[in-house]
Amino acid sequence: MKRILFLTIALSFLFISQAGAQQFHAGILGGFNIADMRITDDFGNPERTESMNFGAIGTVFGYEINQQFTLELQPMYVQKGALLKHGTTNPNDPDLEFKSNFIDLPLLLKMHFGEETRPYVLAGPRLGFKLGSTAGGSVMGINFEADTDPVLKNVDIGLTLGAGISAPIRKFTGFIEGRYSWGFIDLNKGGTVEFQGGGLTQIDEVSEQAELKNKGFELMLGVTIPFGH
Repeated sequence: MKRILFLTIALSFLFISQAGAQQFHAGILGGFNIADMRITDDFGNPERTESMNFGAIGTVFGYEINQQFTLELQPMYVQKGALLKHGTTNPNDPDLEFKSNFIDLPLLLKMHFGEETRPYVLAGPRLGFKLGSTAGGSVMGINFEADTDPVLKNVDIGLTLGAGISAPIRKFTGFIEGRYSWGFIDLNKGGTVEFQGGGLTQIDEVSEQAELKNKGFELMLGVTIPFGH
């Protein structure tokens, strides 16, 4: 955890130092993530999942390359996951909620249009560091939960695309943006997970052949303040 936070701060200061004499801005953002996952079984068949709503909060560090283009680094804490629907294939298997906490580092290039109120489109790579993850479900009224950290990789790499609109608010700039993210990394390592609940323990084996990738839609609100000239 400390190493991840240190890396986030170091990258932020590196980004600031490279801004030079360009128009620099910093701020905060927050919103929610409609998270989902692409999960396949041992044979590559897609599993049925449903999205889950989570929170997201972070900071903004950016500079204007020119009047039209802006580059932003947005270190953020975001929750991810999905509801895996098992009941349709085997009524004896419970639905499972996958939940993960990430520190994400999206680096986004924004192309603006207009002068004051400015719509824009955005795109860029995304690097994520997993802080922790769990899976849980309910069987006959008994809630079970397992620590899934041992069977999941710690680093995710993906792509973010989206659009938004910004407007001046006195000396600040407010913005709202929606963006969709895809994870390129298969996070599943395979191994053993231990579900516990109601004084009972169940050991499950996770196959290395199964695949698990993050995806989700984020709706974010934020405000920035400019520095420099």
